[in-house]
Amino acid sequence: MDLDGNIAVEPRYDQGGEFAEGLAAVQLEGHWMFIDKAGAVTAEFPAGIAFAEPLSDGLSLASADRDQSGRKFGYVDRNGHWAIKPSWDDAEPFHEGLAYVGTWKDGKAAYIDHKGRTIWQGRNPSSPWDGCPVSCV
Repeated sequence: MDLDGNIAVEPRYDQGGEFAEGLAAVQLEGHWMFIDKAGAVTAEFPAGIAFAEPLSDGLSLASADRDQSGRKFGYVDRNGHWAIKPSWDDAEPFHEGLAYVGTWKDGKAAYIDHKGRTIWQGRNPSSPWDGCPVSCV
């Protein structure tokens, strides 16, 4: 709906988020895509996406676990291509050029740039393993 309460895009999608940077990530019959404010599909996501966040700093945080045993996060660009392939257990949307990412098993946390390069690395405080070997869990 628009700000006046009028239907802006026909409600035919199974899931969808808010518009950001002129596009919304929506899902129809198990497949994610970007649509513009007129409802036209502008890009299709790679197969296997379980969910996608609105664009932030030109990239959409996406979970690529629909056809996998474990959840991994990566980032899709506005053309529907992986800008940063899914390899993270924990991730946040980009903000001012950086995104928080982390892995659970080895307890790593990092801030990455739009190319996936590590800018800062430390310990992941949300790791269920808490830096402990498997025998401690």
